[in-house]
Amino acid sequence: MQFFKPATALMVLSATHAVHAILPSGLQGPDLSGFINATVHPSNGGFSVCVSGIIPVQASATNYKINLDIPKNQTDTTELWLKLSTPGSTFARDAVTGTHNVSGTFNMAATLCVPVDNLTPKEVHLATHGSPYNAQYWDFAPDYSYADIAAMHGHATFFYDRLGVGKSDRPDGIQIVQSPLGVEILHNLAVMLKSGAIGNNRFTKLVGVGHSFGSLFTTVAASKYPEAFDALVLTGFTSLDPATTTVTASTTAFFAAFNAAIASQNQPLSYDGVDNSFMVVDNPIGLQYAFLRTPFDPAILNLAAATKGSLSWGEPLSFTTSFSPLNFTGPVAVINGDADLALCNGNCTYPVDWTADTIDYLFPKASKKGGYVALNSGHGLNLQYAAAPAFEWLQQFLERSW
Repeated sequence: MQFFKPATALMVLSATHAVHAILPSGLQGPDLSGFINATVHPSNGGFSVCVSGIIPVQASATNYKINLDIPKNQTDTTELWLKLSTPGSTFARDAVTGTHNVSGTFNMAATLCVPVDNLTPKEVHLATHGSPYNAQYWDFAPDYSYADIAAMHGHATFFYDRLGVGKSDRPDGIQIVQSPLGVEILHNLAVMLKSGAIGNNRFTKLVGVGHSFGSLFTTVAASKYPEAFDALVLTGFTSLDPATTTVTASTTAFFAAFNAAIASQNQPLSYDGVDNSFMVVDNPIGLQYAFLRTPFDPAILNLAAATKGSLSWGEPLSFTTSFSPLNFTGPVAVINGDADLALCNGNCTYPVDWTADTIDYLFPKASKKGGYVALNSGHGLNLQYAAAPAFEWLQQFLERSW
């Protein structure tokens, strides 16, 4: 297994990669097939040309019946958040009272970015964001763009607002916006990308990429539909073997820093009319505490606070999966910040190597395994200085793995 720890978090890419590309005049974008109300635009660093719009996705799932009323006010929200995050709490388990089937067509806000010099690449990275972010996490700002680094290596990136987040549909935040349905939407997007229904390009290689909650979705989807993915990239993600270690991640401090606020009250322009089942991180201090470690650019933190996504109660209360080793046989890479508070109690190398142990436990049959620990980085890796070197390592890992 390849495992890499950089000597410093402030690594510099080649001069070619450090210069922001300028789109040639009149350059065409990718095919608009599959998108409604599509717009074509450059990525934040200019190495990709992208199409953004709405993609209708049909999906069915067996969701959970959750016995929870919509919080009446912020006091109720904070009390429920305390119940969810208290060590030993049975709140989430007790809230689930059964299952019910959900089905429909859901309008998903999505973006497909391709290299400026190749509008029909054969490899696409299907990226699912975590909370409290949205699709922008994968093309956040110049020098903080997963899509740009993938494009430098000749690959497309497809990323989307999860159901209930950003510009995607916002159905019932407790009974509909749940993890099982989110996994099915992710799988159906993978099928659409490989069939050519999106962008009129039949991608022959599809890499499932996730961050945090998005990594959970991707792992469940790969467990259920291993044929849909040719490789997996999981960031902000750990899952240790309960048979060999008693170490667990305490999420209490992370949840406290999240300081869940009712979205419509905290961000009225973005969430006007949305009911109280949708939440956001309250303030930039909470974002820093939960997701970042110094050094970081204060302007990036301010941008994260201004563009933050939401989380609805249905998702954390419906995620009841305990992971067992997967039969996935493609390449797998796991990338974590060394000081990830949410997953490793702020230290991903003590008392075990959380990243290496996760790969060995969950993916015993992977054809190639790689782990990367980004120094001076928290749970929100894409917003740290270490993001670009980490994603450059990833591209090289994948190129060596096929």
